[in-house]
Amino acid sequence: ETLAQALECRPVFPAYVTGVIAAAERSGHLDRAFDTLATRMNELASARRELMTALAYPVAVLAATMVALVIVVTAVIPQFEPLFEGEEQRLPTVTRFVLALSRILNSAFGWIALAVLIVGGLITLWLRSEHGRQAASRSRRFIPGMGVRDQYLAARFATILGTLLNNGMTIVRALPLVRRGLS
Repeated sequence: ETLAQALECRPVFPAYVTGVIAAAERSGHLDRAFDTLATRMNELASARRELMTALAYPVAVLAATMVALVIVVTAVIPQFEPLFEGEEQRLPTVTRFVLALSRILNSAFGWIALAVLIVGGLITLWLRSEHGRQAASRSRRFIPGMGVRDQYLAARFATILGTLLNNGMTIVRALPLVRRGLS
C-alpha cells in the first residue's frame, strides 16, 4: 500500500492530509508536501491555542462575576433591605432597582429565571444538532460573531485547497477533501 492508503486506514489526520500525501506520492515531491503540511498544521494549532488562551480569561472573569452577582443579589442585599424600609422614595433609582431585583430573584420569579437558564441550555444543545445547525445557518447573518467565523473558515478553505493544489492534486479531487477537512 502507499503511505496515503495506509494513513486512510487509521483516521488520525484530517482528510486533506492524506490527499496531499497521495498527490505528493504521484508527483514525487513527498518532502515538500510534508514540509507544507507541517507548516500548515503548526499554524492551525498555534491559532487554535492562541484563540483558546485569549478566550479563557474573559470567560473565567464573566463566570466569576455572574456567580458573585447572584450571591450578592440573593444573599447580601436581602440583609440590608430592612435598613431601607419606609425610605424607598428617598433612595436613588439604582438602589431601588437593586432591591427590586433582589426581591424578584428571591421570590417565585427566581425560579422562572432558573427555568429560562435551563431553556437556554437546551436551546444551545439543539443548536448543536443537525436541525439546529440548519436553522442557525439560515439566520446566521443576524447572529453576532458569525462573520468572524465565516472568515476563519474561508481562510482554512483557501489554505487547505492551496496546499492540495500546490502538491499536484486536481481541483476536482481536492474539493471533496477540503470539504471533509473543514469541520
